[in-house]
Amino acid sequence: MTWGLVLGVAWVLVGFASYSMGMIEQPVWLSLLLLLMIAAIVFIGQRKHRDDDLDGYITYGRAFGAGMLVILFGAIIYGFYIIMLVKVIDPTYIDKMLDITAAKLYEMGYDDDLVEQSLAVSARMMSPLYLLISTLFSAAFQGVIISLITSAFVKRTKPMFSNDDADSQ
Repeated sequence: MTWGLVLGVAWVLVGFASYSMGMIEQPVWLSLLLLLMIAAIVFIGQRKHRDDDLDGYITYGRAFGAGMLVILFGAIIYGFYIIMLVKVIDPTYIDKMLDITAAKLYEMGYDDDLVEQSLAVSARMMSPLYLLISTLFSAAFQGVIISLITSAFVKRTKPMFSNDDADSQ
């Protein structure tokens, strides 16, 4: 939970910084930087769990589960930030997102009727609850991939015949 809190706070800080700079859409470089930050925090959380709680040994599955928990707690914190952003900090945020979507659709050559229909559907799906749920699902998907990778590096199997076993006999 501690590393989930660290991840959540870091995620919120990056999100708020990008919002403060007027970035409604995150550029690719920022998304990659965020992905690396998430992976690093998950890795550190898994390693600390292995070393501090499990005497330096952890199975792949346990490391994967620990990584997913870090992501889950971080995503919940970030999800509540998103709700605060669209409800309190900037109630016009969703309208700004819809304006960007409309501009992209016009750039792609869509006509006015199709753009209006697309925006109507998008507007219904841009509720704070939908944004929270989509944030959690997106984080879960990222978490699976990140945890699968980081778990391979954190995993450390206890030797079958360790000194601890010999001392107990």
